[in-house]
Amino acid sequence: DSTGAGTTVFSTNPTGTEQSFTTVPTNVTATTAVSVGSLGGTLASATNTQGGGCGSVQQTALAATLTDPNGTGTGTATYKTSTLETELKISVTGATASSTLNVLVGTTVVGTLTTDSTGAGTTVFSTNPRGTEQSFTTVPTNVTATTTVSVGTLSGTFATSSSLGHHMFWHFRHR
Repeated sequence: DSTGAGTTVFSTNPTGTEQSFTTVPTNVTATTAVSVGSLGGTLASATNTQGGGCGSVQQTALAATLTDPNGTGTGTATYKTSTLETELKISVTGATASSTLNVLVGTTVVGTLTTDSTGAGTTVFSTNPRGTEQSFTTVPTNVTATTTVSVGTLSGTFATSSSLGHHMFWHFRHR
C-alpha cells in the first residue's frame, strides 16, 4: 500500500486472495533464506510450535482437561497463539450452576466464564475478538506445557497438543 505494508499468502491450493506458487519451493529448512524486494531473513525453527506448513506464522497449541477434585465438574481448555492472535477457549460442565467464575492461566485472571442453570458454560478469549468472543482482561504470558488453567474449582495443566496444529493454522489464517 502507500505506506509500504503488504501481505500475501502463497499456496499449492489457493483460495480467495491466495496466490499460486510460480515454483513450489523444495527442501525448505530452518536455515532457508527468504526475501521480499530488498527485505531478507532466514527461516528459523521455534520450540513448542505447531506447523501448518507455513514458516511465516509461528504458532503454539496447548490443551488441558479440567477436573474438579471435590465434585463432578469437567471441562477442556485450549490455548492457541501465533504471531497474529492469542486465543483461549474454555468449556465446562457440572461446574457451579448460574455462576460467574474466574478463569486463571497460571496465577493471572484472564476473564470470567458464566455458567447456565446446569453448570455448563463456554467462552472464548481472544486478542482479536469477533462475535461473542471476549477480550482478555489480562493476556497471559509465558504459557507453557506445564502452566495450570483454572475455572472456579476446576483445574488442569496444559500439555502440547499436536492434534491442534493444522486446524489452528487454518483457524488463524482464515478467520
